[in-house]
Amino acid sequence: MFKSSSQHSHPFQEITDRATHDQLVAQCTKHNHPTILHVYNSSVPRCEAFLVKFESWASDSFSHSGERIQYAKMDYTSETSYMFKFAPNQLPVTVLMVGSGWARTVTGTDIEGIESLAGEMMEEYRKLVDQ
Repeated sequence: MFKSSSQHSHPFQEITDRATHDQLVAQCTKHNHPTILHVYNSSVPRCEAFLVKFESWASDSFSHSGERIQYAKMDYTSETSYMFKFAPNQLPVTVLMVGSGWARTVTGTDIEGIESLAGEMMEEYRKLVDQ
């Protein structure tokens, strides 16, 4: 089951295992739900510092042009590392996806890159819902 972060005005789904990850992806692919998954490593200070910035940006961007975006985060730990093929020093990684055929990845602390791709994701979402 997803956990919500209580410090934000909207729920942040927390990916803790394969089941929660699969549920998130299914919502995205089956229901064309715009989704942003942020993968970080809580033991890396720059990841922790960027997580605060990402969460703040996500809180401000919860609704993009009136459409809700599904946000999730996953701490890259020994329990979750098998789901992603990144080394801890390559984190954070942010995955933006919508539908079954559109996904983009931003590696590092590039909030402007994430914001730009969020706009592209929402353009793709509008194409999907207009079909």
